[in-house]
Amino acid sequence: MAAKEEPPASHPFTPASLSVPGYVPNSMSGPELQLTYFGPVLVVFILTFVLFRKDSYGRWLTMGQRLLMCWFAVCAFTHLTLEAAFVLFGKSVAWRQDFFSQMWKEWSLADSRYVIGHAGTLAIEGLTAVLVGPACLLILWMTYFRSPARHAIEVVVSTAQLYGTLAYFLDAHISEYENIAVHDPFLLVAYFIGCNFPWILIPTGVIIRGISVIASAQALSDNATGRHTKKGR
Repeated sequence: MAAKEEPPASHPFTPASLSVPGYVPNSMSGPELQLTYFGPVLVVFILTFVLFRKDSYGRWLTMGQRLLMCWFAVCAFTHLTLEAAFVLFGKSVAWRQDFFSQMWKEWSLADSRYVIGHAGTLAIEGLTAVLVGPACLLILWMTYFRSPARHAIEVVVSTAQLYGTLAYFLDAHISEYENIAVHDPFLLVAYFIGCNFPWILIPTGVIIRGISVIASAQALSDNATGRHTKKGR
């Protein structure tokens, strides 16, 4: 007599037919997880804002410069902790009960690509953790020491962040949102859109600002060397 096939394990992810082998429910609630994570994020933001009031030469940093440093400090913290953990344990998130795995299972309620270790998502998060995370720390160092190359690096890093986030959304769109909880307005808006939208809005602003600063500096250089003419560059 043929053995009966066992039904898929019960889980709260989208779609209901999704196979999540070994799934173990979280022991922490959603609010507990969010508070535990975003508490340290707030601390990183405040410490960066308080500590970096002046550059290495003792000159005051502008409010915009300080807030931008706070942004890159938070990015570094996120890329090097939460996203790095997903890269390391992405294929075993479903049954792991460490804090970061539980965070990813919580966010998987909105996007189940995380709980199954989706290859494309792992690739995006992997590149972000390995390359963009350390680069965010480099930007903090370059800003503090007034490196002339800081604006160029900000543009490069922000472009990488924007590209990764757009690729993340585009992948969901191409797959017709089969892994996205479009039926739940809270999960859709708060988790899927809300937690990712800052990495579209802020990098776009940084890119525009950086290009403007670099273009202005190039114009000054061209004028100083007599190269800024109507017939040539």
